[in-house]
Amino acid sequence: MESAAWQKVFHSIRPEDIRDLMIILNGGIEVVVQEICHVEDELVMLRGRPGGQDAAGRLFLIPFTSINNIYVNREVKEIEIDLYSPSVPEEEKIRISKRIEELEREALEEAKNAEKEAANSKVDPDDIRRQLEELRKASGFKSDAKNDPPPMPQPLSSGDEEATKDDPKSKFSKFKLPERPKR
Repeated sequence: MESAAWQKVFHSIRPEDIRDLMIILNGGIEVVVQEICHVEDELVMLRGRPGGQDAAGRLFLIPFTSINNIYVNREVKEIEIDLYSPSVPEEEKIRISKRIEELEREALEEAKNAEKEAANSKVDPDDIRRQLEELRKASGFKSDAKNDPPPMPQPLSSGDEEATKDDPKSKFSKFKLPERPKR
């Protein structure tokens, strides 16, 4: 790609999207972008770190001729794709950005409402077991050892604990495993 094309790409990226960029150089080296400092005629100056390392804040002067490709290192929703295109006008990018913010606010509000709803509903495990048994009975479900889930371990009573506390094979000596039905 020509230098002018890379300049256009770097100038078209919104500041809030810069931290999601990865630049792949011709030799396969990855550069994680933290900040684009300057876009010059033949190179880009940026702060970042080599891919796979935590040495942040390094200054890179990368000639456009050394850049193989750039990718966004996160999931990009379909609505966001035009934000990265150098051919999309700035006004359209602003409209898209506002729509994304609106969708994110709506999703956050839905999540808050669902969280409030979950906090207000008291779920009793015994009620769920009873409902499950009623549904099984109503559907004609026949329980047998093959269909039953394995029983849950139960805490040992104080008397049982004494019998197993010195057992070196027992990694979980606080729990007594229930007997499984024979098949």
